Amino acid sequence: MDNSKVLEEYGKYVNTDAAPSAPGRVASDLSRFDRRRSVQRAVQADPDAHPAQRRREEAPTRSRLSLGLLLMYCLIAGLAVLLISNYMNLTILTEDLSKLNVQLEELQNEEIILQKKFDERYILNDIETYAVNNLGMVKLESNMIEYIELSNPDTITMITPYQEDKVAGLFRQIGEKLRDFLEFLA
Repeated sequence: MDNSKVLEEYGKYVNTDAAPSAPGRVASDLSRFDRRRSVQRAVQADPDAHPAQRRREEAPTRSRLSLGLLLMYCLIAGLAVLLISNYMNLTILTEDLSKLNVQLEELQNEEIILQKKFDERYILNDIETYAVNNLGMVKLESNMIEYIELSNPDTITMITPYQEDKVAGLFRQIGEKLRDFLEFLA
C-alpha cells in the first residue's frame, strides 16, 4: 500500500489539521500512538503531511543565555559579594572599636589613680617643709641673687665625622623638613 493512501485513509478517522495546542481541544493527532507499522512508516516517510511534526520543526530556537543576562547575573553576584564583605568589615571594625573603647576607659581610670598618687606624694608644701627642716635650705630672697659675668661666652661647635656632598645634604634637609611637616600635621 502506498504511503499517501495510508495517510489518506488515516485522515478519514483522525482530524490531522487541528492544532493540538489549541485552547479547549484535546490533541487530535494520535498518529504517534498508532501501533500499526504502515501508519508509523507513512508518518516518518512524509513529514510534511504530518502537521504536529511540522509545527515542532518550525518552532524558533531560543538561545538559552544571552550575554546581557549573563553580565547582569555577574553584576548582581559581584554586588552581593561586595555587600557581604563590607558587612564583614563593618562587624570587624565595630568589634575593634568596642575593644579600644574598653581599653580607653581602663587607661583613663588608671590615669586618675596615678594622678591621685602623684598629688599625694608631691604636695608642694610638703616638699618645701622637708627642704627647710631636713636639708637646711632657705627661701630665696632678692638680696641673695648674685650675677656672674663670663669674659668668654660659651660657643658650641659641631664636628661632623664625614663631609657630605651638596646633593646628598640637600636631600637630607628636604627629608628632615618633610618629616617635621608630617609630625606637625599629626
